Amino acid sequence: MIGNTEAQSSGISLILLFVIIIFISSRRLQKGIQGRKFRGWRVIFSPLLYLLITLYILIIDWKDFGIYIDISILFILIIGLMTGIRYGESVSFFKKGKDLYFKRSPYIISIWTISFIARITIEFAFPKSLLYTEIVDYILTFTSGLIIGESFHIITKRREFG
Repeated sequence: MIGNTEAQSSGISLILLFVIIIFISSRRLQKGIQGRKFRGWRVIFSPLLYLLITLYILIIDWKDFGIYIDISILFILIIGLMTGIRYGESVSFFKKGKDLYFKRSPYIISIWTISFIARITIEFAFPKSLLYTEIVDYILTFTSGLIIGESFHIITKRREFG
């Protein structure tokens, strides 16, 4: 009977974790698409946060699966960075009163959010699946590079906007 209660408690905790992750992710997605007040520190901090989350997930993989740091992960990150710089042009700026706002690319932020939620889901649904884990980790790494490249573009475009 006690084991059953623990399983129910664990299931409820897992559901609560997913609800919190989906809520936070959807709010970030909404803010990124609708527009966010421009703050230089935020443009730098947000991509670093995405990168740190991605690196943390990769470290979990290395610990769980014994995967060594593969140069292809770095290569994927660099390709994502270059692609983000190239296609980050969809960033737009607008003013509300005296404040400057910017909108991110809905595609870049959506891909990262979906791959992050997929990665968390895989962690619990298929904990021993190396193939699924690696595929989603590559997508997360690539989109982290996209976000960093897009942020570079935001800073550059901000200078042009005035």
